[in-house]
Amino acid sequence: MVASSGPRYWGFVTGGTTPAAIAGDWLSTIYDQAKNATITKVDYESLIPLLVASIKEQQQQIEALKRELKTLKSQNAK
Repeated sequence: MVASSGPRYWGFVTGGTTPAAIAGDWLSTIYDQAKNATITKVDYESLIPLLVASIKEQQQQIEALKRELKTLKSQNAK
């Protein structure tokens, strides 16, 4: 990546309200902070609880969507 100041193009529009734009803003901010920092090590063990919680939350969303789909299919079949 070219080290230059100013906005970067990440393959999606930044500065908007869509999930991709919000993620783009977040990535830009993280990149700008990281390029000025020296990372000596990554504590992977501290990431495990965050990843597990994220997976649990995602699974809850999947189950809710499955229930919603089942309800819509049963309503549509009537």
